[in-house]
Amino acid sequence: MILRLALKELTRYSMVRFSPVKIVWGARALLFSIIAKRIGFPSYIGKPCFVIGVRGIEIGQRFRCFPGLRLEVSPGALLTVGNDVGFAQNVHIICSHCVTIGDGVRIAAQVAITDTKHRFRCNGVGAFDPADDEVSSIMIGKNTFIGTGAVIEAGTILGAECVVGANSYVRGQFPDSSILAGSPARVIGKRGFMTEL
Repeated sequence: MILRLALKELTRYSMVRFSPVKIVWGARALLFSIIAKRIGFPSYIGKPCFVIGVRGIEIGQRFRCFPGLRLEVSPGALLTVGNDVGFAQNVHIICSHCVTIGDGVRIAAQVAITDTKHRFRCNGVGAFDPADDEVSSIMIGKNTFIGTGAVIEAGTILGAECVVGANSYVRGQFPDSSILAGSPARVIGKRGFMTEL
């Protein structure tokens, strides 16, 4: 009965029309919603490659995720994803404290988002020893687009409606409507205005 209602809701939003594979993905989202903190419907999730800390994940309605998702949420941490968010394939998110992704965000393929920075300052400990880590929250504003291959580093705050260019390395705070590119990323323009590079 629950599965039938979920499929009806998915079809109503035309997310699965002419695509039977997305019916399976919708059923997967339904299964995840049983153990996750919250997953709103209608949503669909392609086959993930690795997920830990499901109970620390809160996802809004109309979440769309292609295969290859890797989520690592530490105990006590919270990954919050808003409504109408889309992930392309092979998105990797590490959440040791708090990662917030706003409504309407689109994340392209091969993007990495981590609120944990490995400092490599201590001698005599392993390269990825938690004692040497620095954790800072990440906030991605609503209607932001993150291009293919971008890396969003710990402590980053992206305002609403930002655009992050492909293969950019983003660290810092950026105002609404910023267009970012480069490694490290810098503001190259504002949405709604012509940009000269």
